[in-house]
Amino acid sequence: MTPKQKSELRWFLPETLVYAVLVAAFCFGVFKLLGHPLTTMSKQHKVEYAFLALGLMIFQGYVLERLTHALISIFHREKKAAR
Repeated sequence: MTPKQKSELRWFLPETLVYAVLVAAFCFGVFKLLGHPLTTMSKQHKVEYAFLALGLMIFQGYVLERLTHALISIFHREKKAAR
C-alpha cells in the first residue's frame, strides 16, 4: 500500500462517520417537519409525491456532500496549521 493510499484510507472512516451523522440528522428533520404532509401527499397525489421524493433525495445528496466536504476541508486545514 502506497503512502497516498494509506492517507486516503485514514480519512475514509472519519468522513463516512460525519456523513452518516449528517444523513441521520437530515432524515430526522425531514420526517419531523414533512412527515404528515408527505404521507398525505403519497396517498392523494402519487405522481407529485414521486417527483417531490426524488427532489428531496437529490437535495439531500447535494447538501450533505457540500457539508461533509466543508467540514473535512476545515479539519484538514486545522491539522496542517498544527504541524
